[in-house]
Amino acid sequence: MKIAKPVGSSDKIISKLKNTMNLSMNSLDILCKYVIANPAFVSLSHISNLNNMIRDIDPSVYKNDIDKLNRIKFIKRGIDARINYKLTDKSMIISHILSGLDFTPDFVDFNADITFDEATWAHKFIEQAIKYSYLYRYTDVIIELCTAIKSTDFEHRTNVVPEFQQIINMLGTEFRNAEIDDNLTDMTFSLSDGEFDNAITKVYETVTNPNRRLICGMQGLNRMTAGGFEEERVYVFLGVTGVGKSVTLLNLANQIRKYNPNYKPKDPTKTPCIVYLTMENTVVETVTRLFDLVTDSKYSMGSYTLPEVISKLKQEGQLVINNNSPIDFVIKYKANKSVDTSYLYKLYDDLLSQGKEMICLLQDHLMRIRSIFGGSDVRLELGDIVNEFKTFAAQKQIPVISNFHLNREAMKIIEQYSNNKSSQIDTTKRIGQSNVSESVLILNNTDVAIVINKDHERGDDSKEYMAFSLIKMRDKTDTQYFAQPFAYGNHIRLIEDVNGPAMYKTALNVNENISSTQGNIRTSSMNSMGPISMLAKDNKSMDTSFIDNDRYNNINYNEEEKDLSEIEDVQIKHPTAISPFIEPPKITYEQWYEQHKAAQELMNDIKDFKTAM
Repeated sequence: MKIAKPVGSSDKIISKLKNTMNLSMNSLDILCKYVIANPAFVSLSHISNLNNMIRDIDPSVYKNDIDKLNRIKFIKRGIDARINYKLTDKSMIISHILSGLDFTPDFVDFNADITFDEATWAHKFIEQAIKYSYLYRYTDVIIELCTAIKSTDFEHRTNVVPEFQQIINMLGTEFRNAEIDDNLTDMTFSLSDGEFDNAITKVYETVTNPNRRLICGMQGLNRMTAGGFEEERVYVFLGVTGVGKSVTLLNLANQIRKYNPNYKPKDPTKTPCIVYLTMENTVVETVTRLFDLVTDSKYSMGSYTLPEVISKLKQEGQLVINNNSPIDFVIKYKANKSVDTSYLYKLYDDLLSQGKEMICLLQDHLMRIRSIFGGSDVRLELGDIVNEFKTFAAQKQIPVISNFHLNREAMKIIEQYSNNKSSQIDTTKRIGQSNVSESVLILNNTDVAIVINKDHERGDDSKEYMAFSLIKMRDKTDTQYFAQPFAYGNHIRLIEDVNGPAMYKTALNVNENISSTQGNIRTSSMNSMGPISMLAKDNKSMDTSFIDNDRYNNINYNEEEKDLSEIEDVQIKHPTAISPFIEPPKITYEQWYEQHKAAQELMNDIKDFKTAM
């Protein structure tokens, strides 16, 4: 088994990480019977697991015990017969084993078949031996380091402590991986009476858990992610340099905080919180950008007095914690490469001690954090980082969202199609998996990968969109691409349309109309979408000034009469744990844009008038 090299550790330390598991004589005797057993009891996959276990054990463990060493040799010959020569007949397997031994294996009764109980025991024994082999691999190194600490003068301890800390962090990751494996194997599906109903009940309760998904403020992205950001999954947004990857994550963090007011933390005594871990911009830089994002201010934060800034953030930005907005928003900064993924657990525990429960982590960005295992190969390390994010997401049962950059070829594609005014192809649709920079393991290990890119309609540079193109998804979705407009006069705030008419477009340069044909999508728990008047009442921060509320309120939503002639593609279903998204009638983006533009200009004139007074 390959061991990754920790950051700052020597090859000498890595070479000492050996599996020193010492199997008992009785265990080896059963495994000798196991390797020649009938394929009905012991399949090729079982033998493959046995091969992984035996291969991982350091051969020096048995060099001074000839009886155990002979049994190991017997098992290895049996594995060779079953895997490399594909032998299934017991007599032929035995013949192959004996032809390669320089001793007589009198410890095996070839006439006795392995019992069902023995085979079952061996299956479990091998599985556990593989799973917890890391304990034996680290033991000798830890003992050596502990001895060094005890025998080293206190003033010279700095030579040992960093290595000790790294080993402990690596071991902690191994423990967490093992725990995740336990969680994943905790349930068995079977068609047998009783087992079937129990398994389906557990699966159904899991997928309909009202806290399983967190929606954002954009209908298109909720559709694309099959209902929102799902717990235990890793999402990676990919874009070229300067496209707005950090801004997109900041938009998402704020939107998730706003649009999941009924989320229930696992510990009801804790305050749920969204965590934005920035490793690129400092907290000061991020908060000033947040000010520009959530307020309608014409000027930067420094142009206002402190009371004005606080008032704007609380009133315009709705950055408060109350009954209507119970989710906290935590921004933390760590310098580039200053921490590895083990810091996520410390951050989670630190917040817990402060009475806060992390319900979603957004990390900016992937290349700025280290893998717990380190390594000099950047491509391999990036894959490890995503895997470690996955472990963290699974253990804490939250979604983890990050971002990463696309390669230079993606930049060439963007320049080529953006400058071609006659092109009928949306630029972002031309970018695919081959444009992910550095590591294909990022795509292999992540659950959802989405390319983002700023785009506009050909010949009209005044309206800017952030295009989202799905390139990997582990779930079913009816949306592969959409373009979300930016708010008028704000080049970093994406329009939030989850509680109103859809503002996204399914194409910028082919089909000019906003999609109205996609099926309704199930969203998370608390978002039982109703008529627009109800939504406006429940969401004080929502801008509904451009909507004809009387028109919506006069629509008959009675399920029995099914008088839905004024609504396109709306399905009214019997209420369930996760209610369907009831999509209100649409107005075009052009109509909304002109009305919102006029309203914004009026507000600016009023502000200028007040300033002049």
